[in-house]
Amino acid sequence: MVIMVLDHTREFFSSYGGNPLDAERASGIIFFTRWITHLCAPTFVFLAGTSIYLQSLRKPRPQLARFLVSRGLWLMVAELVVVSSMLTFHPSTHFFMLQVIWVTGASMILMALLIYLPLWAVTLFGAVLVLAHNAFDGISPATMGPVAGTLWRLLHVPGVLVPPASGNLWLNLYPLIPWPGIMALGFAFGSFLQWPPVQRRRVMLYLGAGSLLVFALLRWSNLYGDPAPWKPQASGERTFMSFLDVQKYPPSLLFVLATLGVSLCLMAAFETWQTRDNFKWLRSILSVYGRVPFFYYFLHFTLIHLAALLTAAALGLDWRWWLRLAPSGGIFAGQPPGYGFSLPIVYLVWLAIVALCYFPCKWFAGVKQRNKSSWLSYL
Repeated sequence: MVIMVLDHTREFFSSYGGNPLDAERASGIIFFTRWITHLCAPTFVFLAGTSIYLQSLRKPRPQLARFLVSRGLWLMVAELVVVSSMLTFHPSTHFFMLQVIWVTGASMILMALLIYLPLWAVTLFGAVLVLAHNAFDGISPATMGPVAGTLWRLLHVPGVLVPPASGNLWLNLYPLIPWPGIMALGFAFGSFLQWPPVQRRRVMLYLGAGSLLVFALLRWSNLYGDPAPWKPQASGERTFMSFLDVQKYPPSLLFVLATLGVSLCLMAAFETWQTRDNFKWLRSILSVYGRVPFFYYFLHFTLIHLAALLTAAALGLDWRWWLRLAPSGGIFAGQPPGYGFSLPIVYLVWLAIVALCYFPCKWFAGVKQRNKSSWLSYL
């Protein structure tokens, strides 16, 4: 969650206007600043599935299913109404964007059905969806009728769902497939958390290292798992960048293997570190953000956007840019003329935003702890 803010800060503050994952043109530091944030979305959805499993141990299935459906619907509505407005500061009934919050909500609704299945069936569903979906990469919505094409865009092809000519612009950055599969695998992973700590860490490490090994072998072969093959570049560094540049929208099999592989290895490391006294302060700080993820998500977007607007105004630049919709302005139209900062400044702003979020998140975590009203579980 802390790393996630780095990518959003880069989008609002970086002077680099090109594709940060362009292995031929982007610098190594720009590339890896963007790549490291790839860990966030799949890990977030995976652990949401893990949380559902842990809830299933103490809640009757009908009660949990009702919660998942209502929470999922709320997340989908919040994505359309709240997140789009925070990104643009331009409340609109004509611009809607489907991102990670929407796909998390949709996956939760599907999990409301899957929790009634045996654990092996949930695991199989997740594995098939993640492993097999790249076999359908060659299917284009352009070859379908209007309704079928729109449905396929919703499921597997990112881009414009409803064209601007209709008076409404619907952008789908997170097609549904294979995200429910990632959540289902996270649900299955939750069963390992009941194991003793030593065995639990070993499972995390083996799963993580195994995922990275399969990623490396499949990526090297260029046979399957990602629509864009890697290519030798002018230098070893750029070749390595090309090797790591796998598709996020929608997440390819190789993207899932690489990101969850790294995350599982990090989880194993954190499981070890959290028992050591010299790391307790860090765990105490990070847990504040983790207790209120929904609140933190909306707060950090608001602060970043507001900081960008105030910075442009302080520099005498076109601060109203941040209040417009593309193509005349806003984050999806790039930066205002003359605006943008080097990567060290972007990192400083990132740390400042995370720090500014700390006390509001700590306050709201306290509110949730003191007040057990059911509606607070949705925030």
